[in-house]
Amino acid sequence: VQALRDLEATATSNQQNGIQYLAGEATDLTPFLAQRILALAGSGQDVSADVAALLARQNLDGGWGTLPGVESNVWDTAVTLTALKAGGVSDTALFSRSLAYLIYTINPDGGWGLMRGDDSHIFYTALALATLNAHDATFALTGMQNRVVTYMHGQQGVDGGYGEPESTPFETALVLHAILQTGLPVTAAEQDAIAYLDGQQQANGSWVDDPYSTALALRALAVPPDSDGDGMSDACETTYGLDPHDPTDALPDNDGDGLPNRRECELGTNPNLPDTDNDTVDDGTEVSCASDPLDNGVFNRPPVILSQPVKAVAAGQGYLYGVTAVDPDSDPLTYNLLSAPTGMTIDATGLISWTAGISQTGRFPVVVAANDGGCDGVQPFGLDVLAQGVDLLVTAVNPDALDIDPTTLVAAGPVAVGVQNRGGSAVNGRFDIILFEDLDGDALYSSADQLLGSRTYSGTLQSDEAVTLTIPAAGVMQFRDNLVYALVDSRAEIPELDENNNITHSGQRSQYQPVRDWLPVVEWMWNAPSTEYLGGAHPPTVAPLIDTNGDGLINERDVPAVIMVTNSIFGNGRLQALRGESGEVIFNIPTPGGGFSHSGHTPAVGDLDGDGLPEIAIVGFATLYVFNNDG
Repeated sequence: VQALRDLEATATSNQQNGIQYLAGEATDLTPFLAQRILALAGSGQDVSADVAALLARQNLDGGWGTLPGVESNVWDTAVTLTALKAGGVSDTALFSRSLAYLIYTINPDGGWGLMRGDDSHIFYTALALATLNAHDATFALTGMQNRVVTYMHGQQGVDGGYGEPESTPFETALVLHAILQTGLPVTAAEQDAIAYLDGQQQANGSWVDDPYSTALALRALAVPPDSDGDGMSDACETTYGLDPHDPTDALPDNDGDGLPNRRECELGTNPNLPDTDNDTVDDGTEVSCASDPLDNGVFNRPPVILSQPVKAVAAGQGYLYGVTAVDPDSDPLTYNLLSAPTGMTIDATGLISWTAGISQTGRFPVVVAANDGGCDGVQPFGLDVLAQGVDLLVTAVNPDALDIDPTTLVAAGPVAVGVQNRGGSAVNGRFDIILFEDLDGDALYSSADQLLGSRTYSGTLQSDEAVTLTIPAAGVMQFRDNLVYALVDSRAEIPELDENNNITHSGQRSQYQPVRDWLPVVEWMWNAPSTEYLGGAHPPTVAPLIDTNGDGLINERDVPAVIMVTNSIFGNGRLQALRGESGEVIFNIPTPGGGFSHSGHTPAVGDLDGDGLPEIAIVGFATLYVFNNDG
């Protein structure tokens, strides 16, 4: 069934018959359940019962046996992990524990036997490699895949095939399919294996007159070569003017349709043409809206939300926002909230309702979607819940119309000031706004500063209402284009929720605030040992230093270490390395000969000798020291 699905554009009766046969078989063997999931899930069949059966029989060590309660082994664990991924399981913790079992059972030569400690065999190793391939998008497994492929290449026969004791189409196809699915660059070894399989096909079209070997061979030969391992076949890259030997050309979006080049090759669309099927809807939109980007007769365009949201509400008050949307294809729309504070609802007409709690103040992210049955039109916004009471603040100071003589520095002209009531209650009364130059540099107004102008506002300012006021200004500036400050309610006549946000300056227009507020969380803290090595006057270096994921490599997929030089007041310099995830000391060593090493210079880390292991370089007073990664 899997082979037919790989080769057939649409399912034939043969494929459907195979699906019906598999669905009707009764068995409790782990490998059969796993293989059935792999065959049926890709055909859109319900595999939930088989998935539940496999999940229920996982052993405490993270692996699976042939039957419930049977000791774990590599074969059953590998095929089960691959099947659960295909069956829609997304439990990262479960997969992490199970992959740890596989990694624990690998032999030093890079292969697997049936059980831990058994001699390596290409059959079990190919199954395990297929499992790594299924999970390499979630876990850092490239180093492990490289290690396994190296083992496989060492087992290849002179005829280009694989087998024990001699090459067979069955084992060659199993190994070749697993290696090609890694996405690693295709080598001469893979080309030799392809040639071996081609040469083993019989006149009747089969391989050794065996349906299973034939299916495996077809699946292996159906995987297109990918010389640079970037996930795009050489044929696709050559067809569309990409470089089959450049792995970096997979990620760009050449045509700007929202689909990276690699995804375009997977879909069969043109990475240089935003609308492959010329139906006026770009490929990225069609994919996101469950349309076929290769069919110019059928497409779905996303809804468009036209209304503008109400973005503020007083604490304890009701909130209403009626969403208005249209669909270019006149499809019926449904509405839902993708993100919202607890208790907020949206009805079938698009009316959002909510009552903010009296103490529920702050900004809440809201994302509303209009769906036409295949695609969402999305509108995100922040909803500010304002505390009961008045809160005046200056939102902007614009002195663009203020004329300043470049020679005398005499300033004269209007300054536009934005004022807003961010409280949940209206302002009824009078308050002053003043302009000044902050001569003493304390960002506050006092008699030491120069008053440039003032204005009194009279009337009502509703909750969240904002106004722009023009205030005449005049004075002699310290220098041209000095900051102009504005202070609202300068006489403190209005009781406010917050009296500390009443002032700002014209330079605010050049300041960019973070997208959202955040609170730092202390993951760990390193305390220097009692031996006085306390000083450190440089930022630490953060870089991979040790193999933390067990793949035999030290690279960007490992948890980085924190590396620094410290010294005491007595000049006893030390090189410190700490594990990045825990702060655990990797090493703590003195500089050679007890000499002082500058704690004001950041260590440099890199592979200086090309052995795959990083070195650490630090600066002394007149010496450059280089250490191995283990100190």
